[in-house]
Amino acid sequence: MNAFQTLMRGWAQLAPYNFIHALRLEQPAGVERWHAATAAALRTLELETTSLAIETPATPIEAHLEAELHRAFAPGALPLRFFVVEANGGGHWFGVVVDHWFADDFSCRAMLRRIYSSYQPDGATADKADLFLAQKQAPRRNWMVEWSSFLQQAASLQRASRLPVNECLDFTVGVFRTELPAGTLEVARTIAKEQNATVHDVFLAAAAQASAAAHFWPAGDGRDAIALASAMDLRRFESGSARDGFGLLISQFTLVERRPEKVSLPELVARIAPKTRRLKKVSGRAVFIAGLFSWRLARSRRAKATLYQRGSPFAAGLSNVNLSGSWIEQSEIAEFRRVGPTGPVVPLVLMLTTLRDRIFVDTTYRTTAFSLEAAENLVEDMGRRLMNR
Repeated sequence: MNAFQTLMRGWAQLAPYNFIHALRLEQPAGVERWHAATAAALRTLELETTSLAIETPATPIEAHLEAELHRAFAPGALPLRFFVVEANGGGHWFGVVVDHWFADDFSCRAMLRRIYSSYQPDGATADKADLFLAQKQAPRRNWMVEWSSFLQQAASLQRASRLPVNECLDFTVGVFRTELPAGTLEVARTIAKEQNATVHDVFLAAAAQASAAAHFWPAGDGRDAIALASAMDLRRFESGSARDGFGLLISQFTLVERRPEKVSLPELVARIAPKTRRLKKVSGRAVFIAGLFSWRLARSRRAKATLYQRGSPFAAGLSNVNLSGSWIEQSEIAEFRRVGPTGPVVPLVLMLTTLRDRIFVDTTYRTTAFSLEAAENLVEDMGRRLMNR
């Protein structure tokens, strides 16, 4: 088990650290057929299937997603759960809940692709995508570059304002979904092209501005910046078949921006773009090694819960996935959801998913740091800033 997995398993000892993907089909659910397709996918990964069950809770999807984020995996149990939930207006949601130390966002989509293809009645036309276990170790980079990047990020965090968490041992979370206004994607792409940036840079800029505008700035504390964690797939450093392996090959980079709400969105994007290009050149391995070392030094549960609140005062964590042209967009899948955990690092997680030119945001927030209204207002403000440029 690598440092990434070890650290995330440690987080799960504080509170469940689960990740969820779900897809909605408009046809009636064939639960037995989905079970058989799921079992076949697990056997491909050399996982035990004798205890596999497809749970069918009689709850709305939103309530079920929230419940699953709070539901721990038993020690030694399969770190995957599968469910079918009836959708409003007909159809069903098929989903997978993952103990996040075991697999990442890319892996969840790869697994659902294999299951969905096997689930189709016409097996002859099914897309039997490869599904295989990835290498156990994260990619290694030049250690001097890695640690230099880590130290630079750590130093920049000294300027980042802290978001108060009222009860550090309360990991209760809420979940909601937002669709950004029509045309948002086109505007984001235009800004990115104009500023020689990525669409992700544009999302980061809008999230930074919205977080800063909602933040109370204490006078005289010397902290005048907003910090955001951004997920990064480590497969970008691999080549050949290693780019498609199933497992946990994920890292993050930290963006720190001083008073981002004081400049225009295009100007902020232009400021952010060269920073993210530099940060994405390293794997972030040093961040996890340092984090694991600090985690093991923290003996009490309270010390572990507050460790990252003291050292990494993030306002939000952000991940975006563009499914345009993918197997999901080309299929009969009507909706696709990605719900991430907050854990001890970030109190607000924004999972942006682009599907058929629409941008959806699945938001998870710690209730001890945000009210539902405050979290919804922040996401809505982010959408407004994207449209107003």
